[in-house]
Amino acid sequence: MVYSTEKLIKENREKLPVKIVNEIEENLEACKKAIKDGPIDEIKKTTENLVKASHKMSEEMYKSASAGEPKGDASGETEAPKKNEDAVDAEFEEAKE
Repeated sequence: MVYSTEKLIKENREKLPVKIVNEIEENLEACKKAIKDGPIDEIKKTTENLVKASHKMSEEMYKSASAGEPKGDASGETEAPKKNEDAVDAEFEEAKE
């Protein structure tokens, strides 16, 4: 959890608000310290806090990613392209040589 969260922060730091980045980094440091020195209860507590902060980061990344997508209706479909009204349907036969 620690490694994957650090990697996400490293790759997406510029896309996230400073407040969320700082919260994640604080939780990462607390979690590392607990893993190194703390009892199991402290490790569980800091890991839970890191997971909650990580979820906030994921929500923010999702919001920023979906902000650039075109809006659709409730079913998620976008508007269909308009048909060319000058087009003519026709039948054809292949020429035999």
